[in-house]
Amino acid sequence: MRLEVLQQLRVGEGRWQILRVAFEDTTVAAKVYDPLFFDSEDDDPFESAHRSFSHEVSAYTLLRGSGSTPEFYGSFRAKVDRRFVYFVLIEFFPLGSLRTFAFSGSLPEDKETRESLASSAIKTETFIVQNFGIMHVDFKCRNIFPRRDGSVVLGDWERWRKWEPPGKPLSPIVRLREMPREFVELGILQGDWKSWMEATFMGPDYAEVTADELKEFHELTEPLTKLKTEASPQQVWREERPSKRGT
Repeated sequence: MRLEVLQQLRVGEGRWQILRVAFEDTTVAAKVYDPLFFDSEDDDPFESAHRSFSHEVSAYTLLRGSGSTPEFYGSFRAKVDRRFVYFVLIEFFPLGSLRTFAFSGSLPEDKETRESLASSAIKTETFIVQNFGIMHVDFKCRNIFPRRDGSVVLGDWERWRKWEPPGKPLSPIVRLREMPREFVELGILQGDWKSWMEATFMGPDYAEVTADELKEFHELTEPLTKLKTEASPQQVWREERPSKRGT
């Protein structure tokens, strides 16, 4: 197998590196676990890199075909000098993560479309928990990737864990609690976000939210909403769809 590196997206010391590479007839993202650069609290970076790599691969394998994760093209290892370097090939997102999307000033202008992005992200996470018993653990905007059709998928599955879902889905108001605050901080949700959460994630599709749970939710402090960007609000959102997926 031959890969051509097109762009370094994240390199240097850290738990992993991200590259944009040419693979067969398309462009994909390579997430690389190299023990040489693996920042870990464990004594053995070689074991840590392999364990993190294996854990992430297991999630992509379990969720393959669910439509809720980036397309997974396989996992590989290569010998570099005298060490093994591990990597996974996944779908590349030209728009970046939802966090990048917000900081680039590329969020759609209309309120309904922004709310739809937040709703899709939360419903995708809930779908995975309820149908696969898998908890993402690091459900943040940096790990939410919007597609051009308005749908979203969740990436970065290095830390997932099993979770036994109840018979009926717990409302995100109860289970996620403070996570929606990040949507507010990034300007994805605006105005009365708590009422929006109630209207969107309470009802017959979810387990009943008790009065005490709802009270705790409403007592959450308001997040700061001081995100400033200089890019055009639709700079990325209106890009033409590429001729090949991910390119």
